[in-house]
Amino acid sequence: MAMADLTPEIDVVLRQFDAYNERDIDGIIAYYSEGARIIDAGRGAFREEGRDAIRPVFKRVFDASPELHANASNVFQVGSWVSVRSIAEGFMASGREGHREWVEVYRVEDGFITELHLFSGAD
Repeated sequence: MAMADLTPEIDVVLRQFDAYNERDIDGIIAYYSEGARIIDAGRGAFREEGRDAIRPVFKRVFDASPELHANASNVFQVGSWVSVRSIAEGFMASGREGHREWVEVYRVEDGFITELHLFSGAD
């Protein structure tokens, strides 16, 4: 993505990706609003609301996947919504480590992520 295309909303999402890859849970949470929501929109496995509820989601992912690294591609924005194709290596699911892909749709308002909708296929 060209630097000219980097809006404040996209910048927040990509900085959150950087914190994710550094496994910095406090850094990740700092990009979320106090009442932010994370929703597993594809499978409906979870819906967490608020920083205190979101924090353990990331902790579980990192604890289960010590080699996890995610890349953001196909990033685009429509209004306050930022869509990202997330490609992860080292993700542990059902006892298998490997490659996973998601579509992540973030709503960014006033410099914070207020919603994250995750769309992924079944394991």
